[in-house]
Amino acid sequence: MLLSYVFFLGLIYLSGACSTIGVGRLATTDGSTFTTHSDDGGPDPRLIFVPGAVHKEGEFRNIFPSLDTFPRYCGSDRGPSYMPSKENPCTPTKPLGQIPQIVGRTYAYTDAGYAVMNEVGLGTGESTCSSVFGASPIGKHGGKALLCIDELSRIALERCNSSRCAVQTMGDLAVQYGFYGESSGIEVGAESLFLNDAKEVWLFHVLPDDTGASAIWVAQRIPDDHIAVVANMFTIRDVNLTDTANFLGSQNMYTIAEKHGWWNPSGNKPLDFTAVFSDGEYAHRYYSGRRMWGIFGYLTPGYPLPANYTDLRTERVYPTTLPASRKINVTDLAMAHRSYYEGTPYDQSVGMAAGPWGLPERFPTWTALPGNWERTVSIYRTTYSHIAQANTEFPLTQPGVVYFGPHVAYTTVYLPYSSTVSELLPALSIGNPSKLSRKSAYWACKYIYNLQRIKSGPMMALIRPLQRTLEKNGSALVTQLMTSRPPIANVTQAYLQFHEEVVAAWWAFADTLMEIFADGEDGVSYPDWWLKAVGYENGPPPV
Repeated sequence: MLLSYVFFLGLIYLSGACSTIGVGRLATTDGSTFTTHSDDGGPDPRLIFVPGAVHKEGEFRNIFPSLDTFPRYCGSDRGPSYMPSKENPCTPTKPLGQIPQIVGRTYAYTDAGYAVMNEVGLGTGESTCSSVFGASPIGKHGGKALLCIDELSRIALERCNSSRCAVQTMGDLAVQYGFYGESSGIEVGAESLFLNDAKEVWLFHVLPDDTGASAIWVAQRIPDDHIAVVANMFTIRDVNLTDTANFLGSQNMYTIAEKHGWWNPSGNKPLDFTAVFSDGEYAHRYYSGRRMWGIFGYLTPGYPLPANYTDLRTERVYPTTLPASRKINVTDLAMAHRSYYEGTPYDQSVGMAAGPWGLPERFPTWTALPGNWERTVSIYRTTYSHIAQANTEFPLTQPGVVYFGPHVAYTTVYLPYSSTVSELLPALSIGNPSKLSRKSAYWACKYIYNLQRIKSGPMMALIRPLQRTLEKNGSALVTQLMTSRPPIANVTQAYLQFHEEVVAAWWAFADTLMEIFADGEDGVSYPDWWLKAVGYENGPPPV
């Protein structure tokens, strides 16, 4: 029985389920571009600094597999922090193959489940998607594909200083060397990435081709005054590759779609990339659409977006992009990632399913009963989330800023750092999800999250004020460093000190919560509505 349970937990980790947002510079309060990402199924929560490197002509770059394990990689190719150590006694990862190293110097970047942001302020946000084709990597089930989205995102940040360069680089490599998804099946066989530099945001979709040895891809530029949301399903619709200012992609999408009878070139209609190449929502209806509806509704209120539909793939329920109805900032994006649809008909913090204390989470359910829980934006199995910000007005000492949130967005503290940092707090690079460590920022946030499940509503009433204060202090630090423009080394040290203070404060606060709520000594009573619903009034009569 125990082995079966462990196996099931493994399946949970393998399920890609990330929410991502892209925001153009005219849709924000200060002219910044943003991409966001929540890693909702990865087994390795660590944030690692990967240094830049100088390369000689004729060198090759090793390509490593996508591993759904902890650690996700072990070796020296990504710098010293990934090498075997006392904290991480790992076996070096074997490469699948190599590609030519065509640049003389690669950019430094921060890395998690996927590359996060490089030193010149190019950021990413990933979401696994379904597709009509699947493929396997080289060496597995006869696979022919070399590249996964993990490695494509890293290569893009190593080589590029713009989002346009990044999508073109990833697309060309995927076509040349083959692309494989999270599994060889079609349910999670494709990928999507937002990429932002200081001026532009691009949305990239990629899937294997019908031979399993190449790829099909498309990229669309997000208009400067728009936002876009991807939640485990393609969203790009009518493709126009002649409009190179706004679309890039592989020409084979047309020939493959025509060959399979999915698109008729004589019909004078553009190719609908989502309708043709997506396999729609996975898990259940509204798995993707509810998150799109919720995030769009929160960030761009006022648009009459339907909450219900029949088929998100064939029906154009939500647009690829939407004009911003208000200016958006970092706090708005953090709150979007913390959403349980509060204040809407789908609010998960109310009703019997939320229990007496308004717990908005819904956990895996083993039952033969038909049904599903709503898929919320914030979810119990989030490994980390981040917000990547770039701006033409930022100084060279920090052209981009990342706000990194270990564990679940609902109870994390988003920690800012500059894209030019040359060092990260050790607490961010320690995070074995199977072994509690009080040295780990991930475990500090995980500890708070699991404590609040005792009495979620009353405990969150204490958690939120400190969470807001710490994040406000982080934003103030970013502003101070942007204004004073100290040397890069001083910028790095300022963020390191702040991270250390926040992690220590979060661990101390966990003990405070335990002291207040242990053994039900907090004095908070069950609410009357819940007592009536569970039959309290039918209990033993008074003496």
